[in-house]
Amino acid sequence: MPNEPVGHDEYKGRTALCDERFDGINKRQNKLEDAVDVISKLDVKISMMVEQLQKSQERTDEHICALEEKPGKRWDTLVGQLIGLAVAAGFGYMLSVVIK
Repeated sequence: MPNEPVGHDEYKGRTALCDERFDGINKRQNKLEDAVDVISKLDVKISMMVEQLQKSQERTDEHICALEEKPGKRWDTLVGQLIGLAVAAGFGYMLSVVIK
């Protein structure tokens, strides 16, 4: 029974059992604390990696936009040259009519 007096030997046995349990609990707690420290360090590293990836993604997006704009710029240049050619041809024709 819980309220009955116990002998010295039984008391020592019970306290030894409690001490073993507490030691086991303390070891598990220490392992968990170590795991939490490792996880915290990993969290910081992952955060840094995410930041680097975001910056890299931004640079990649800028490069892709520049590459996507190139064909449009080429068409703009070509259209400008064709307009210039048409204007020059028109002036050439007008000059040929005036000179005749």
